[in-house]
Amino acid sequence: MIITKKDWVIDVEKVLSWLKDLSDWTYEIVKFKKDRTSQQNRYLRWVVYKTIADFTGYDTNYIHQQLGQLFLVDYETYKNPYIKSTAELTTQEFGEYVDKIILRAGEYGLKIPSPEEYFNLQ
Repeated sequence: MIITKKDWVIDVEKVLSWLKDLSDWTYEIVKFKKDRTSQQNRYLRWVVYKTIADFTGYDTNYIHQQLGQLFLVDYETYKNPYIKSTAELTTQEFGEYVDKIILRAGEYGLKIPSPEEYFNLQ
């Protein structure tokens, strides 16, 4: 089996046979997590959270905490509910988190500019 992803190719059988030769080693194969960009971080903090903070009168740290409790609770991984940090999210999960916030804000009549709208205004 050959796996391709953008600019690289992996021959899975070759990798597995190479790992088999390392029988006295311990190894782990993990899926690469692409970190979000500083622009995504700025958008979340200074556009999304700030817009909601200005609308509600709460500070952005409180908004961050409350939205985490609303949208980032993990009931499956741990015995007790666990609130994920936004730093733990994949790029896709981060985007979904921001989308959920924007949709919820819209239910209250609050319009949060999209990243395109916000960064083109700069």
